[in-house]
This record gives sequence, C-alpha cells and structure tokens, in this order.
Amino acid sequence: MNVLNAVFGVGASAAPLLVAAFRDVGAHGVFAYWAIACVDMVFIVAAVAIPATTNPRLAAKEDSRSEASDLPVSGNNASGYVELRDATQEVNWLAVSLCGACVLFACVIDSAVTFWLFTYSTQQLEMSAEAAGSMNTAFFLTFTATRFLCGWLVTVVGAACILKGSLAVALIASLGIVSPHLGHVLPCLGMIGVGIGVAPIAANATTVLGQKSFISGRAQGCVRVLAALGVMIGASGVGFLQNWDSVGDGAMPLVVFIGLVVETIVTIAFLW
Repeated sequence: MNVLNAVFGVGASAAPLLVAAFRDVGAHGVFAYWAIACVDMVFIVAAVAIPATTNPRLAAKEDSRSEASDLPVSGNNASGYVELRDATQEVNWLAVSLCGACVLFACVIDSAVTFWLFTYSTQQLEMSAEAAGSMNTAFFLTFTATRFLCGWLVTVVGAACILKGSLAVALIASLGIVSPHLGHVLPCLGMIGVGIGVAPIAANATTVLGQKSFISGRAQGCVRVLAALGVMIGASGVGFLQNWDSVGDGAMPLVVFIGLVVETIVTIAFLW
C-alpha cells in the first residue's frame, strides 16, 4: 500500500513535467495527457487480462453444496452466487469506520497543505514566486520519498508503529507552521514535516484494518469515499475560513492543527 500510494505521487509529479516537455518541442500540452491516457489504457487491458480469483465470501451455487457445504449460507442473488458466512471473512464495520476516519482527517491535513502551500508561502511568508515554487517541489519530493521509505519500513516495524511515529512527526512539525513571525525557515520546515507525517497514514491505516477485519469491496469503497471527502474538506475549508476576519491568513495552520488533534484521537481509538 505504501509503494502504491508513492507511485501515485510519481504520476502526479510526472504529468506536468511531461506537459512542459511537449510544449518545449512546440506541441500542444493536451497531447501529453492523451499520451498518458494511451499508456494507461495499455495497463488497464493488462490488468483486466490477469486471471482473477473468486471473492472468498462468495461461491458459485453449484459449488456451495460440495466445497463450501460446511459453511453457513446467508442467501443468494440474481448473479448466481450465494454468500458464505465465515467468521474470518466478516467485516468489522467499527474498525472500517475508524480507519475511514483516520484516512479522512489525514486527507484533510494533506490537502490543506498541498493546495495552499504556494499561497501561504507567497502571501503570509512573503516569499518570492521562485522560492515558493522550490518549496512546493521540496514538499512533494519528501512526501513521495517518505511513502517509498515506508514501503520498506513497514516490513521492519509494522504498520501500527508507523502510524504512531508519523503522527508524532506531524504534530511536532505543525508547531512550525504557526510560527511565521520567526521567519521563513521554521514554517517551511513545518509544512514539509507535516507532509512527511501524514504521507504514510492512509496506506498504513488500511494495512492495520486488514489485521482487524476482512476488507470487502464495500468496506474499501467506504474508505476511499471518506478519503475523497477529506480532500474536499481540507482544500475548501482553508479557503472558506480565510474569509473570516478572526482567522484570515491563519486558516491553513488552523485546519492542519485541528485536523491533527482529531486524527490523533481517532488513531488512538483505531489502534486500541
């Protein structure tokens, strides 16, 4: 999961670079996205061609009396399958809800920083556009590198330990964001540190969920919907709070800090 999320970051970084390369040779930037779409279609066809295994919670009707006769059956549907009731493959919806909440608030924090980092750097910290752009690049490089690193680290210390450590890093780093009066360095390091802290949360929360519950397609879908909701709340919430006179330029640090406090409470409950 860590490597999968890291590769997503590589793709997000590579797309604008490819567009710039197309423009440098005189081609329209949209051709770069067409090229990416064509490559993606190849991978989709390859993925579909890979033989799939049957969902372990389902068995064909003709097999249910023989191979799965020792498992209780909960019912059937029009697709020709009956659902098997196996205690090891039951979904723990409390664990799914807590995992989804972990991912939701991690995405709130992540999107609050990623969407508003450049604006915060140029307006609140009064950095130049070039310096803010370099800061943005450094953020995404460390963010993606952390996910690759956690792909190895999870085999050494486990997903639960990574969750605890990443939260500690993010909480400490968030203190730097709320200290713009001390100069540029501390807030910049704070934003990068928060990115490093929240980068592994989504992948490792899902890994821990797999240790607590069977992850069905419906459960995975719920977690992903909550992740998307978190991205929308984090990005739009900062813009909304900036219009409040009592918050103003402190909107991004406020969303990050509140998100981290709630994330810590939810993660403690999830790991309990």
